[in-house]
Amino acid sequence: MIETRVSYYESLRAAGQGWHEDQHDIRPWLAYLLGVILAASRELEQRVGSLSGGGAKTAAIEQFVRTT
Repeated sequence: MIETRVSYYESLRAAGQGWHEDQHDIRPWLAYLLGVILAASRELEQRVGSLSGGGAKTAAIEQFVRTT
C-alpha cells in the first residue's frame, strides 16, 4: 500500500503545480483516482467470482443492493 501512498502524493503534487497562477491540471490526480477504482473493481471481480463460481459480479452486486 506504500506505493499507492507515494503515487497519491506524486499525482497530487503534479496536479497542484501552477495552482496559484490558476494553471493547475487535475489530470494527474484523476488518472491516479481512476487507476485505484479500476484496481478495486478488478479485486472485487476476483473475490465475488471466487465466491459465486465466476462471472457473477453484477448479479451479486444487484442482489446486495436489493437486500439492503
